[in-house]
Amino acid sequence: MPKFCLAALAALTLLAGCDTETSPAKSGYAKTNPADVKVYEHVPGRPYESLGAVTFEYQYVGGGASRLSLGETDPVAELREQAAARGADAIIIKEKDVYDSQDPSGTGGNDPGNGRRIRISGLAIKFTPPPAAPAPTAAPAMAPTGP
Repeated sequence: MPKFCLAALAALTLLAGCDTETSPAKSGYAKTNPADVKVYEHVPGRPYESLGAVTFEYQYVGGGASRLSLGETDPVAELREQAAARGADAIIIKEKDVYDSQDPSGTGGNDPGNGRRIRISGLAIKFTPPPAAPAPTAAPAMAPTGP
């Protein structure tokens, strides 16, 4: 019986140490100005740290390819706001997707655009300093020779 109690106590101790609660990742960086957040369509040529995904989704309004139900919201500005809240310097756009959320046939009634949603998502990043160049090594000192 004591061995069983010891095993049960050890199992409970191990389980108690497991953290099952999840919370959004925090970058630890101070919020940046959204206007200063750069937007890239490609991976920048500078080293960076990933701060997480940013996403914005909106509804297409039929009647023309340029009409979107954005209200007063600019999708890129919304991504910049999300990234700036994490302290990001930039966003790398990863996805621009148009999909039909209501009609699997994609016809949406008489207007082929009705019901379509547009999603834009990217990766918020913080630029990191480049690795320091290695310090030059000094040549070994030569012992004086001669008389």
